[in-house]
Amino acid sequence: MLNSSPSSSASHSLDQARLRYKASVASLRSVLLAISNAHKVKSSESVLTSISGSVSDQTKLTKLQEQASILRTELAEKNNMGQILRKIQETVLW
Repeated sequence: MLNSSPSSSASHSLDQARLRYKASVASLRSVLLAISNAHKVKSSESVLTSISGSVSDQTKLTKLQEQASILRTELAEKNNMGQILRKIQETVLW
């Protein structure tokens, strides 16, 4: 006769669940470690890239920042003009 009492069956199922859980945790840890290592590599590569950036890159960056500042100023002025025009329209329509 087989020893398949309910308690041994439950114990066997519980043991299998523990093994699956431990395997899943180990897999998750390895994935998290791989992600962490990839982030470290990327950050060190970006540091090396920024350190080795040439002067022309810095000049380009400065020019782009200046252009962005000019565009922000123009946008603010246009938004202000738009608000003035809306107020004029509102007063004319009333």
